[in-house]
Amino acid sequence: MKSLIWSAGKFIYPKGSSLPVHFMPLQDFSLEIALNYSLLVALRVARTEQYEGLLSKIEIGQWRHRLLTDDVVELVKAAKFSHPRFHDFGSDCALLFEEMKLAHAVIGDFDYVVHLNDHQHDHHLAVMHPAEDWPLQVRHQPLTPSELDQRSVVIINSVLGLRPQHDAPPSLDAVDLGPAQGCVLALRACEAEAATQRTTVHGEDVVIPTLSSVHDWMAATGRRWYVRWLPRHDVGFFLPEDGVPDAGVVLAYTSEQVEKRPGFRLMDMAQKSSV
Repeated sequence: MKSLIWSAGKFIYPKGSSLPVHFMPLQDFSLEIALNYSLLVALRVARTEQYEGLLSKIEIGQWRHRLLTDDVVELVKAAKFSHPRFHDFGSDCALLFEEMKLAHAVIGDFDYVVHLNDHQHDHHLAVMHPAEDWPLQVRHQPLTPSELDQRSVVIINSVLGLRPQHDAPPSLDAVDLGPAQGCVLALRACEAEAATQRTTVHGEDVVIPTLSSVHDWMAATGRRWYVRWLPRHDVGFFLPEDGVPDAGVVLAYTSEQVEKRPGFRLMDMAQKSSV
């Protein structure tokens, strides 16, 4: 029995015929990988050479906006963390780490920990982020509450985490902030009553949580959150399906010294509609 799967590509037809004779699937998205490295280099040059011209290039600027890496760092700035130790999840190139380095003058001194599911990204991380430039800690165990302290800041990012060169972050239900001083979220979500399965352009099936479930998790932390909903952001990352709710992105941040950013609202613990 043949199984049907989603696949991105193109059909080949004989001239004048409606009968497909061949299907050519899209290969690995080498352009996306190249854009990741281009953004990494642009951020590095901006920091080390004080030249931000590359970041203003249309292709790099658009890619940076799609990945929301600069937006996440702006949330970190607004949270005013004190000597943070960031806990991030798997990445081949650690774009957020490079964004944090560029923002060091505002963020202040920080440590950065990347949690990986396995060792497949170790070599790339060591090459792209040499220790003499800025130490990067890599750990291959899941993040546990015992590892968090008053300096800890947890970053949960499925905007990057569902893309190639990245490990998906743990589900919110598996995250306990414990004594951490704060958290930053960049989560794909959908406005639906139940979580929805979507297929990415890479042919991978992923589960998109509901907006209300993300709100419930934030409310359960008992913390003060500022939230912004970006409907349909990066919606083209998923194959189109009839009758399936579109995915958007929840941006949120919390800390003791948190300040409001433009476009964000303080989450109302009593009304889910406030998100």
